[in-house]
Amino acid sequence: MLDMIHRFAHVLARAGIGPGRTVATLHLISPEAVALRLAVQLLGGCYVPLSTRVPVPALVALARTAGATDLVFAPTCDANARAVRDALDPRHVLSLGPADHGQDLLAAAARAPARAVPPGGRETDPALIMCTSGSTGLPKTPVHTFAGLTAQQHMDRWLRRDIPDGPTRRFLHHARDMLSPEVEHVIWTLAAGGSAVLLGDVGPSRVIEALDRERVTHLYCMPRLLEELTAEIGGDPAGAARYPHLRQVEYGSAPADRAIVGEALDAFGPRLVQVYASSETAYVTTLGTDEHTPGLWGSVGKPLPGVTVRIGDEEAGAAGSTDEGDIWVRSPAAMTEYRGNPVLTASSFRGGWFRTGDRGRVDSAGYLRLTGRESNKIIVASGLCVYAHDVEAVLASHPGVRQASVFGVPDARLHETVHAAVVRADGATTGAHELTDYVRNTMGERYTPSDIRFLPELPLTRKGQPDRSALRDAIRRR
Repeated sequence: MLDMIHRFAHVLARAGIGPGRTVATLHLISPEAVALRLAVQLLGGCYVPLSTRVPVPALVALARTAGATDLVFAPTCDANARAVRDALDPRHVLSLGPADHGQDLLAAAARAPARAVPPGGRETDPALIMCTSGSTGLPKTPVHTFAGLTAQQHMDRWLRRDIPDGPTRRFLHHARDMLSPEVEHVIWTLAAGGSAVLLGDVGPSRVIEALDRERVTHLYCMPRLLEELTAEIGGDPAGAARYPHLRQVEYGSAPADRAIVGEALDAFGPRLVQVYASSETAYVTTLGTDEHTPGLWGSVGKPLPGVTVRIGDEEAGAAGSTDEGDIWVRSPAAMTEYRGNPVLTASSFRGGWFRTGDRGRVDSAGYLRLTGRESNKIIVASGLCVYAHDVEAVLASHPGVRQASVFGVPDARLHETVHAAVVRADGATTGAHELTDYVRNTMGERYTPSDIRFLPELPLTRKGQPDRSALRDAIRRR
């Protein structure tokens, strides 16, 4: 891997890649893709992974907003790469293999020397721009500096302090894009002297098979995959013992249902680690393996070393420890700006504190508990707010519901009505009237959905969160 990184770096350096250059990339994850990212950053350039799943106009808009100066693509993404190239006219275009346009980086690297390349860039230089669409569907381009990435690596080492460095450390990657959170785990594992298994976008049975075969020590999954892996293992009391190398199963990116966490503990044993993080902040809080007790399943843990969390409204300042409010974070690992959007950057920071857009409270023991998301609040006709997360939690507690997503749909008066999309539990015949009565009786009229749709599955964003924008658009088209 080091030889590949240095060979790539020699070729990229001849193309002028270094501080001040921003390299947009369009490819799936592979050893070559990981080496490309590290080569760009070794030279001091800024790496921008583009999603292979979004339409061309969105790709072009993202690359333009990120200020891309150069483009590297895989031949399998040729059509989209041409569209980005034609729209941006980058200084250099390279391909990861033979293609009809661009320089073949792999062929050039095969002829390049493998000697070490001195690192370029300063701690304050931009190193990574990660696109985040969020569940609201608004694309953002958070910038992380080299200093920020170093802080993230230190946090990961703290989280993985019970897993020895060296060749026995093995991380399982099971996504397809270079945008997935797992990519950072791949790089941190390599930095610790370990190795990564790139499994690709596969189902839970393939992940389970790989745990023992590949001697995996840790993996990351979103709550939905955690649920699927738990179901795959089933109620076998010896299930966890089948994976003697597995030390941690980290989950995050979206709230996890208490029942799912309990079942996962039965399946995997004391290996669960929950993290609260985002593309803007990186790690914020964690609930460790020894903290996965029933009383704490509703929390997202305590801040990591070096991270400070404050609860409070923008004007009111810090709230009391048990009061609900906006969640603000100060962290050396947080982004520095939204590239190309100074207005959003200014509105997101106050005196070094980043406003996450989530709401929560810190309980008397210091554990952070999420209570809603500011950007997904619903303003009903009374002018009061309904937080979708609260209603979703009530719906999900009904025995006839497996998943629920709640969102607001504007009416003619520019107020919003509460709507819900529900996936029934296996074998359930629960109806809309039963669920609306359940919410009304639990929370009151203001929170009761005016319409409930039943779906076989909820549409998801790239990060595995229910896509409220897609659900809202479907209602508008009816």
